[in-house]
Amino acid sequence: MVGATTNKRRETSVYGISPPVALDLEEAKTYEQFTQCQAIHARSLVPCQDTPRVKATYDATVVVDKGLTALMSAIRKDTPTHDDKTSTYRFEQTMPIPVSTIVLIHAAI
Repeated sequence: MVGATTNKRRETSVYGISPPVALDLEEAKTYEQFTQCQAIHARSLVPCQDTPRVKATYDATVVVDKGLTALMSAIRKDTPTHDDKTSTYRFEQTMPIPVSTIVLIHAAI
């Protein structure tokens, strides 16, 4: 199912695709998520003044379950680190971008 995740904060920018609707039904074993911050939903993801005129740089550390890959609208800073259960990715966006274009995806890629 595609739609907003149900969590305590009720972020309106975070959406998920459960395994039955993933493109390859044979391979789908995980719940995948992505963000959609346009038009005014970045404020539910990060504290910001969420207007098209405001631009920001950012650093992010993303921890996902082992076997999943994290992607962002930023440059990956280094090689991901892995432990028994998780993988950690670090990103950096040095060019100021509109906060509505911040993207985070984690999926089995």
